[in-house]
Amino acid sequence: MAEELDSYDWGELTSPRSKYDWARWTKGDIWRIRRGEDYEIATETMRVTLHARADQKGLKVRTRKEKGDDWEGLVFQFFEEDADVD
Repeated sequence: MAEELDSYDWGELTSPRSKYDWARWTKGDIWRIRRGEDYEIATETMRVTLHARADQKGLKVRTRKEKGDDWEGLVFQFFEEDADVD
């Protein structure tokens, strides 16, 4: 029989299949991730993945590609459309 609930925590579920910690990454902090450490796909594909997640959650994301002598990665921040971000 169906069960009526007084409340429920609708927080994002962490799937064991998920490669990324979306619950933490989408809270508005600024993150730096590096290819080979934090993600394995092409950096431009990871950028597209970040934007797709922002669309799914009704957020915006800003990204910047970074590159060192022997590494590449992204800096990103998720935010609400009307947020004042600097």
